[in-house]
Amino acid sequence: MNEHHDQNIVAHLRSALDEVAAKPVVHAAHRAPARRGLDARRWVAIAASVVIVAGAGVGIAMYNGDNTQEASEPVVTATTTPGTAGGMPYFLAAADLAPGEVTSEPGTGGGLLMLAWARNGDLADGLLVMQASGVEAGATVATVADATERVIDGSTLRFDSYGLSAAERDALVAQVIPGSGLPWLLPVDGWTMVAMFTPADGATLFQSFGDTVTLISGPMNVTLLAEFVSTDTITNVTVAGQPGWQLLTPNGTTFVFWREPIGGQWVSLSVRPALADRVEALLLAVVATNVPTTPTITGDTLPTYGTGTDSATLVAPTVAGAGLDGTVVTIDPAATQRPTLVVFVANWCPHCHAFLPNLQAWIADGTVSADIDVVLVATAESATAESSADWLAQLDWPTPVLVDGDNGDGKAGPVAIAYGAPGWPYLVLLNADGTVAARSSGEMSQSQMVDMLATTLA
Repeated sequence: MNEHHDQNIVAHLRSALDEVAAKPVVHAAHRAPARRGLDARRWVAIAASVVIVAGAGVGIAMYNGDNTQEASEPVVTATTTPGTAGGMPYFLAAADLAPGEVTSEPGTGGGLLMLAWARNGDLADGLLVMQASGVEAGATVATVADATERVIDGSTLRFDSYGLSAAERDALVAQVIPGSGLPWLLPVDGWTMVAMFTPADGATLFQSFGDTVTLISGPMNVTLLAEFVSTDTITNVTVAGQPGWQLLTPNGTTFVFWREPIGGQWVSLSVRPALADRVEALLLAVVATNVPTTPTITGDTLPTYGTGTDSATLVAPTVAGAGLDGTVVTIDPAATQRPTLVVFVANWCPHCHAFLPNLQAWIADGTVSADIDVVLVATAESATAESSADWLAQLDWPTPVLVDGDNGDGKAGPVAIAYGAPGWPYLVLLNADGTVAARSSGEMSQSQMVDMLATTLA
């Protein structure tokens, strides 16, 4: 890599620092299968391990009235990057695979700049990977074997792809432009930046389990991106409640990739051919080790519903917290690029008990489209009623359940306050960009639900 290229990359990256630091740019758009708690296989695996997963005993918030507490100040909580204490954000709880030491490989401070874009944010739907290297200045496009090269501002940009024809790849490459916030942009509808690897990226953590399985956590690097564009098939999977992607390499090794939702690190699980028949079971044995003990809320508090008219630009705060099944549950439509229906319920609320079976039926019959994510928030818990865990288990509730924080028996938790809840049940429909599409409090009919869902942006 020559000096001119290095200076060029540094200039692009410096202009990108504020934007990239402000918000992660890696997205996962496919819908995770419904979480129904830990099945018998996973319980056995966890019991056999020596790791205690933080957050397993998270308290549930309480509420004692019809109106939420006043909360006019922004609710902003800093997140913690996994691995800062030397540990992995996930653990493989497989009794017959002894865990090795966690090792760290620091960033090299050199190497290529790489960017990746995915169609609809889903790597399995189509992937374009760009890597930059230095050559003479100019602006040309050339197809080289299974890749396309384009020279912009003195840098050769090499593009590889998955799920695209050569013509489709070349058409996308022709639309890549230098960015003012990010080094390069692909301003094409339906295509989202999902990863960026820079020479300044931090350390990568490794942990082996036996001699056949390895967990890796860190930035999306050159090797991982190369695996994506060299495979024949990428399959959508779910790992510890998070959307992920599975691929098989030519030598028979299975790789599974997913994004840690709090710190934004990429995590991969590699399984050698000897355990190929156990991949599905091993994925069930992956558990998060950094589940928040209290919800992490980032952004401004919404006005209490019913106190005024919501503006079209009202943005809901993002949330990451513990789920009833011990996984991390997030509310962040801008990251998933999917509309999200957030439903707040209290275990003692008779209207919630009447409404949830109806909502469950509407999810099953398609009234609530599969293109809309549904997150249930268990808040305002009271010891005077059946627990939310027992209640929702009896319903066999099909979507992720986030456990709100504890403000006292029967009182609204911090997530409910941040979303401006006036009572229960309370529904907030979010557009795919994180803006508020509609809000409602109380029970509703099927036709009212249809009308509410119709307000989401196309």
